[in-house]
Amino acid sequence: MSQERLPAKYCQQRLATVWLVGSGASFLLLFVQLSTGKHDPSISEWLLPAIVPTLTLMIGAMVTANLTAKKPSDDDKNAEDPMADRFLFRLALGLSAFYLLLLFVILLMSATTDIKALIANVGVMLTAVQGLVGLVLGAFFVKR
Repeated sequence: MSQERLPAKYCQQRLATVWLVGSGASFLLLFVQLSTGKHDPSISEWLLPAIVPTLTLMIGAMVTANLTAKKPSDDDKNAEDPMADRFLFRLALGLSAFYLLLLFVILLMSATTDIKALIANVGVMLTAVQGLVGLVLGAFFVKR
C-alpha cells in the first residue's frame, strides 16, 4: 500500500523541477530568437502567461509551506508527512511535460512558420491542455 503513495513534498519538488527546466528551455530559446531579431518582442506576451502563473503558484506554495513549517517536536515525530497518490503524481508529471514540450515545439516551429499564425491555430488546444495541467497540479500545490 505504501508504494501507491508518495511524500507530497517529493512530488512538489519534482513537479517544480520539471516546470523550471521546461520553462527555462522555452525562455532561453525565446531569448535567443528575440535577441537575433527573429520575433517581435510582443511574442513574449504569449509565452509568459502560459508559464509564469503556474510557476508562481508552485514556488509560492513551497515558500509558504517552508515559512510556516513547525519545527519537529517529540510529539510530531510519530506524525506522518502528507502523502500523495502515485498515479496522480505521474499524471501531473506527464501532462506538465507534454504541455511544456508543446510550448517549446511551437517556438521551434516558428523558425519556419509565422508564430502568430501558429499560435492562432493551436491556441484553443493549448488552452485545453493548460486547463488540465492546472487542475491536476492543484492537487499538489493547494493547501489541504
